[in-house]
Amino acid sequence: MSTYEGYPVTQRFTAHKIHITPELCGKISDARLDVQAVCDNLIERHQEGDWGEISDHQQVVNNIVVEVGKAVVKSVYRLDDVGEVWLMTSFNAQRKLGAATFVMLAGQNLTL
Repeated sequence: MSTYEGYPVTQRFTAHKIHITPELCGKISDARLDVQAVCDNLIERHQEGDWGEISDHQQVVNNIVVEVGKAVVKSVYRLDDVGEVWLMTSFNAQRKLGAATFVMLAGQNLTL
């Protein structure tokens, strides 16, 4: 559990089957950052409902998705020397990979 302004923040959902793209790992390494530490931090923020730099509308959608447990939540974070990073968690177990969280560079295509 992390804290925000001294108050504990709890996890709102579990990031299932985490998939981090090699391209993102490469960008983080190129920036001389610890890949595991950066990704752990982003995943923690995502699970706690800190959606990063998304629109107010998308924040409302994310909050509803977490409550209902269906569809996809998306977070967007901008990291110096890395760029924009997307985290997306699918809550629909009927999808090809089941419930999963993807951590990737913005706009990156996934081959499933």
